[in-house]
Amino acid sequence: MVRLYVTFLSIFCLICSGTAFADRGNVVPGDYDADGRTDIVITRAVNNTWQWYFRLATGVEIGPVPFGLAPEGNADMLLSGDFDGDKDFDLNVIRVISGFLNWFSLRNDGAADQVVWGLEGDTPVTGFFGGSGENDRVAVRDTGAALVWYIENIAPAGISWGLPGDTPFAADLTGDGVDELIVARSDANGITWFGRNLSGSFTSQFSFGLGEDTLLPPSDFNGDGKADVVVTRDFGDFKVFFIRYTDLDLAISLAFGLKDDKPYIGNFTQGSLAELALFRVSDTFGSHFVRFAGDGQVVNVPFGLRGDRLSRPEALTDANTEEDAASTPGCVATPGTATDFSDGARRGALWKPVSEGVSNEAPVALLPISYCGATLTVLGSDGAVVSGIQRVKCGGNGNRAHFWITQTANTLTAFQPLTVQIQRRGVTECRSVPVARQRYD
Repeated sequence: MVRLYVTFLSIFCLICSGTAFADRGNVVPGDYDADGRTDIVITRAVNNTWQWYFRLATGVEIGPVPFGLAPEGNADMLLSGDFDGDKDFDLNVIRVISGFLNWFSLRNDGAADQVVWGLEGDTPVTGFFGGSGENDRVAVRDTGAALVWYIENIAPAGISWGLPGDTPFAADLTGDGVDELIVARSDANGITWFGRNLSGSFTSQFSFGLGEDTLLPPSDFNGDGKADVVVTRDFGDFKVFFIRYTDLDLAISLAFGLKDDKPYIGNFTQGSLAELALFRVSDTFGSHFVRFAGDGQVVNVPFGLRGDRLSRPEALTDANTEEDAASTPGCVATPGTATDFSDGARRGALWKPVSEGVSNEAPVALLPISYCGATLTVLGSDGAVVSGIQRVKCGGNGNRAHFWITQTANTLTAFQPLTVQIQRRGVTECRSVPVARQRYD
């Protein structure tokens, strides 16, 4: 893969930092001012431009900082990192231009860089693979038979690791300061995690989590320098985090937050321990709940507005597929995705208006097993949300993912034609259901 590098004229510097460092161990995810703590960052689309707002760990609020394009349905993706080795994060957006991924970074000296790395359709990832203390840009490509990792300056020819449908992560599993390639594979039996180092001399495989769990980036929760895997699961109206420690025969669960909260991870109080956080949106304002490591104290940090998007530390935010359905009516589909449930009855997609799988015999949407872990909502003809999901099952009936709708078909008739919004792994599908009480397959 060819890497192109362009430096733009200086813009301005609002957040400046200092010291260089040697490896991942000195880098705190989401630290924009080099104080060793994760900062809270949200973005807002204003006049087709991303406006960045920062709430530093010191309590200082900065913004707006305009950087990136945000036209509806074709906005830049957000994936920040430390790309210049100065110990703090740089604002970064990813834009598709002529079939290539263009990474635009706003450095802390005020200059903006453009790097071309990856093809349209690749999954952007960042990691520390070279031991230089700088984030490496990664483009993970689905070849149809495997996932191939193209790592900037490290593996330009690509490393095959994972299968189509796996979720890729980069994290240090061995404690040597260099990240491993990690994929999580969801199926009816749960989630299987596969890790390897660059050379292939180290590999790891274990099972942790259920197929419908939400995956978060592996992070170090006990300070041993090794990333631990973490998933979240909704129980009724509440959210529970499950953490598996890498070198300990131990897994813990923590009840924290409500089911509609957006979970993320940071090092908010000290650089060595990862901490849990939630972004909750009310009718008007946003709030961030951070659970401190150690004593488990939870603090509420009001910051942001409804419709803002969370910039997660070391995790991709694709604004084209992560719309807040309650604030932005309608479904915005990723180009090229399925638009209905009619696929010739090939044991693939199915809308069944009445199902005995739930007590109120509500409809069930069936999808291929690779959809385990997806999020579904049902929208009415005006684009507003009219139903969620009351039950999920992975497997059975042709080895498919089952999503039982909360409302009955008779109730949904008043809102038809319906759209089933499906979000998974950064992709949004908008599948039509013209008549709620009719079967579609």
